[in-house]
Amino acid sequence: MAVTLRIMSLASALMLGLTVTVAAASAQTPPSPAASDPLAVQVKGIRPSEVLVPFSRRIDFTSKVNGVSYTLFVALPLAPPPKEGYPVVYVLDGADNFGSATDAARGDVDVVVVGILYPIDDADFIAKTLNTPKRASGEVSIPEIEQAILIRRTFDLTPPTSEASISAEKAIMKAEKIPGSSDIKAGGVDAFLKVIETEIKPRIHALVKVDAGDEALYGHSLGGLAVLRALFTEPTAFRTFIAASPSIWWDNKAVLEGEAGFTKKVLAGAVAPRVLITVGGLEQHTPAVLLPGMGLKQEEVDARVKKDRMVDNAVELGQRLSALKGALGYEVKTVIFADETHDSVEQAAVSRGVYFAAKGADLKP
Repeated sequence: MAVTLRIMSLASALMLGLTVTVAAASAQTPPSPAASDPLAVQVKGIRPSEVLVPFSRRIDFTSKVNGVSYTLFVALPLAPPPKEGYPVVYVLDGADNFGSATDAARGDVDVVVVGILYPIDDADFIAKTLNTPKRASGEVSIPEIEQAILIRRTFDLTPPTSEASISAEKAIMKAEKIPGSSDIKAGGVDAFLKVIETEIKPRIHALVKVDAGDEALYGHSLGGLAVLRALFTEPTAFRTFIAASPSIWWDNKAVLEGEAGFTKKVLAGAVAPRVLITVGGLEQHTPAVLLPGMGLKQEEVDARVKKDRMVDNAVELGQRLSALKGALGYEVKTVIFADETHDSVEQAAVSRGVYFAAKGADLKP
């Protein structure tokens, strides 16, 4: 599935072309909405912390590894920690997936959920990402926020990419009339994984008692690609790796170049991670429907969806990894969610991922 077919959480507002004023105040002191207009907050701005997830924390920091600003949403369990500490699930694309992951965790498992996202309520971050002048008013448009997220996540979640492949992706995004497509860059995932390991994990460990030997990484789409990169390059960084609808197709499946080395480590008993690979049953066999105003023809999109082989790539990788005879604790499961598309599968995927990470639950589709 092409990266640009992924619908972000602000897409409905993007289609309306709304302009928002991003609050410059801290999360603890949000500005008051206009008393004369009860809808002022919805139309004029995204206000930090007007709605809070109970028993949650927010952490903002700028990385010393790659110079990027990140926001962490941390949902704490409601029960006291076990003797060894809580399991932790680090959730990529936290703006989309943190809420669903927290809902799943607060069902009947005690796990810390860490959503990793960008400070989209910070006008300076948007200006820096888009290389535009700062605005004293702090005003940015929702399309600009979407554009900044697209640019930043594409770089952070992709491995080193050939120039030919990234040029092809830009051409597709340009045809799809995606704002900011000309500014897309790739190849920053290794630095991003170092940010998680050396800057995010220590912050979480200092915040709450966790079991450092029972941490999981979850990602969907390009996030799933990043999870596979982590699995193949740093298989001991997490106990559990959850790749939902991974974009294995990226750069002619270059991520699989790390599979051979990982296989040798598993067979030698040097590593024994738990792995969950999920995919929507309709991601490959049901063509994506074009949105109004996109420049591609339906047959072009259909051909791209079939070429990307989302279902086949996920299933084939799962079969290869599960066939390996690893040490005690090595586990690989593949789940196909029937009747789900690339976008609709996210709720099911993140819920299954949290349960798999927290309990190793052998749930059936």
